Amino acid sequence: MLALATVLAGTTAITAACQQQAETGMVPEAKIKAEIAAQLPKHTPASAVEAWLATKGFAHSGLIDNASLAHMGFDPETYEIKALIHGPSKPALVRTDIQLIFIFDREHRLIETRVTPVHTGP
Repeated sequence: MLALATVLAGTTAITAACQQQAETGMVPEAKIKAEIAAQLPKHTPASAVEAWLATKGFAHSGLIDNASLAHMGFDPETYEIKALIHGPSKPALVRTDIQLIFIFDREHRLIETRVTPVHTGP
């Protein structure tokens, strides 16, 4: 009986995800990527990225100097801003959040953006 309930819960979650994709026309990561590409093109200043994150209400790390993290494999010639968009809270074991990483050159100009789903749970 527990196995059947687990299968039904999984099917419900998949159906909801497919319905969301059908309603929006794209998955959340793709929607975020498209918005970032339109509003934060390459060479955007770090201050403008921080302002954009603030208007969206996304908490973020602030500008991180990767030179201090070179011993951990980070590129010492870059800076980063990291943010996390929390997925909707729903009764599930695993929630999918979206991690945003903005990478900047030494002049604090945007050179790369990463949008990655991150699965969190108990």
